[in-house]
Amino acid sequence: MNRSFSIIYVVTLLSVTALGAPSDNWSSTSSSRWGNGGNWSKGIPGSGDVAKFNGSANLQTSITLLPLSAAGSLSFLTAGGASDYTFDTAATLNNNTLTLASGITNSDAGSLTFYNSTTLSGSQSWYNGGGAMAFNGNVNLGSGSSGGTLTVTGAGNVSLNGVVANGGSAAGNLTMASTGTLTLSGANTYTGATTINSGTVQINTSGALGNGNALSIASGATLNLNGTSQSVRAFTSAGALNLGNSGAFTLLGSASLAGTLTGTGTLTLNVGSTLTLGANFSDSGINIVLNGGTLKLNGTSNTFGSLSITSSSIVDFGTTGSSILDVNGVSFAGSATLSVQNWANLVDYFYSNATTGTKGTAPENQIVFTGYSGNATHWNSNTDGPNNGHQVSPVPEPAFYGSIMIALSLAGIVAFRRCHPYGKRTLYQPRRKPFGKRPCYRTSFDHLLVPVGITSSGGKGRLSPAK
Repeated sequence: MNRSFSIIYVVTLLSVTALGAPSDNWSSTSSSRWGNGGNWSKGIPGSGDVAKFNGSANLQTSITLLPLSAAGSLSFLTAGGASDYTFDTAATLNNNTLTLASGITNSDAGSLTFYNSTTLSGSQSWYNGGGAMAFNGNVNLGSGSSGGTLTVTGAGNVSLNGVVANGGSAAGNLTMASTGTLTLSGANTYTGATTINSGTVQINTSGALGNGNALSIASGATLNLNGTSQSVRAFTSAGALNLGNSGAFTLLGSASLAGTLTGTGTLTLNVGSTLTLGANFSDSGINIVLNGGTLKLNGTSNTFGSLSITSSSIVDFGTTGSSILDVNGVSFAGSATLSVQNWANLVDYFYSNATTGTKGTAPENQIVFTGYSGNATHWNSNTDGPNNGHQVSPVPEPAFYGSIMIALSLAGIVAFRRCHPYGKRTLYQPRRKPFGKRPCYRTSFDHLLVPVGITSSGGKGRLSPAK
């Protein structure tokens, strides 16, 4: 290769690279066939071409794909005005497959509807800066041994109404980075992560988040379950989790929840799952089901609906600050137990509006505080604490302390009279020996005298010799 040819080759290569993938413009005004080369400016597009639509007005907007169609990417322009494009029809749903290498860019204010199956040959972005984009056919996030990541961007709305699958043997991922709404309506089977960095992801079908995938919601982003049932493994949220009306959200692994939690329904912690709360939540319409999981309060104050223990589980009040758990009631399935850990009296509060039963019997003794027997657990009939509610506690309630104080005071009065029958302070009273020759001692409770041997089980007063 001579020097001149080398220079020409390099310049040509740089020019092609700078220009990007070659464009192939849809130009048909009548025929709808993708596979007709005359309908394109450069013939039928291939996997390295940008297939462009809406480059001028009055073009054919109903496209019929080949069984196996391909393009590097799709681009929808604004020059033709707001045009509604459709690919295949409802009658031919998923009959044809369109494989894309690098994504979609949409600026057309009209709607785009895809009835075909769409396969990603690599990770890519679908940008929607125009009208609504609806994929009614299936979406495969990869093929063969490769799994891709589909990232939705822009401000327009995108709907994935078919089944979102891995497409191959590797896991595929779904990322929401748009400021609009991504709607998932299929019984999806992809096994990769779902990442919501911005905007809203709305779920219309139970199981649409895939097969127990990892899920994360960033601050400012929203996941709306819309009343459906979803199960996830690793879960983190600093954004908004909305269960909708009677939604169900089940955790299968390690999870942390901050941000906001709204709607009505159930939040279930399955065996092996741990949920650490990072914010205060107050929603009596959300019921907590502990099915072998661990709820870590982590210094937060929370009000929920019912607390159901369907398999032996843990509530951990944490070691940082004061933690509060306030529920309408506590129920158990069979002999399941609730282990209450890191609870400190007068620091942490476990409230139940409804009684938990009778002390020393099931189901109340199925609540076991660390360091206490389950038979010590009781429901306080009086209200107290920061939420002025009925505490579930292993220690006597404040009213019982008051009874002890009254009893001590009465005992002190009796002792004072028996030790000082003549109104004089003597150390011994030989004429009357109801307590034998026991010295009288003074307590810090109202300067009352009690005989040695009488002790207080709950008071903090000190005993000192009478003077």
